Amino acid sequence: MIFSLTVFNIISAIFLSFLTSWILVEFILAIFRVRSYRFKAFARMLLLFKLPLDICLMNWSNWAISKGVFPAHCEIDSRKLVAICQLPHDMFSFFVPKMGITLYTKDQFSFSLVDILAEILDSFQLHTFIIASICIFALLSIIRLWKIWLDFSSLQTILKDARSCTQKIKNKKILLALKKCNITILTSNAYKGSPFTAGLFRTKIVLSAQWIQSVSSDELEAVIAHEICHCKKKDPFFRLCLTIISILFPWIPTRRLRKMIYFQFELDADSKLQDFDIEKIHLATALGKLANLQFQKEINASRVYLLDSMNVLSRIKALRSDTKKNWNVFHYAILVMAAYFLVGIFLGKFWLI
Repeated sequence: MIFSLTVFNIISAIFLSFLTSWILVEFILAIFRVRSYRFKAFARMLLLFKLPLDICLMNWSNWAISKGVFPAHCEIDSRKLVAICQLPHDMFSFFVPKMGITLYTKDQFSFSLVDILAEILDSFQLHTFIIASICIFALLSIIRLWKIWLDFSSLQTILKDARSCTQKIKNKKILLALKKCNITILTSNAYKGSPFTAGLFRTKIVLSAQWIQSVSSDELEAVIAHEICHCKKKDPFFRLCLTIISILFPWIPTRRLRKMIYFQFELDADSKLQDFDIEKIHLATALGKLANLQFQKEINASRVYLLDSMNVLSRIKALRSDTKKNWNVFHYAILVMAAYFLVGIFLGKFWLI
């Protein structure tokens, strides 16, 4: 019985903690009006990295049920909900705000909402629910692993067909970055999807040969500079980490959150074109040509690297309207304050025992 309740707690409490933390993170980003794409991406990534941390934060030694105290049978007014948002008051707290939402009995034993729900179910129903949940989650993880295998197989097929790019690059800053980061540019006749980066150590930028023929040299350099920005910021590595976490926690709805993070990666890379002395309009027109090529019905592009039509329109709109942002002390102070509270959310205990 205790084992089933433990599994039930891990599944439900971490799910509630994830949703609560997500709401708080979006509130922080909105109230501080954070405009840094990279900062917003990392703020949302904390939600996924917090999932394994939440398991470590659960205090099983103070769990009410392990002490023989059943919350549903406690006297009226003997249970309390404690919501904490406390600023540090000593050096031991390392200047990190203490945040959390926890339920306690009158003896200061902690419990969760699912402990009360579990007492409504009999032993057979609880065990059936746990076994069914484990089977479903295992199936979801297998499906995600299968999709990753298909992606990997597709990637190997593309790389096998790819050849070194013969297009001459004139931008000296791009050539310097390619040499410094040890990046190879490849083209593929069979591949007709979006340009992408592959590899964690020996990075490759893969381009569609058909798409290269339809763009100018300025547009090609804009796309290559965009992909270099992904390599410099280690975006492929972070994508891999987020994918692994989504496999380990299949009951957590991470798909939408990961899409938001990846989109912020794209916007951040788009905004760095001025570092290569490239006008953003060249990337905007290149995206338009790529979308026009990719969304033709006869094109059978890779299932992994297709552009999202809504994201393309949003990126082109941002490229056309986004001017160079002038950062000052005030904006950096806002980021520091937002990061301060985000660390508190990351280390906080929400609905955990």
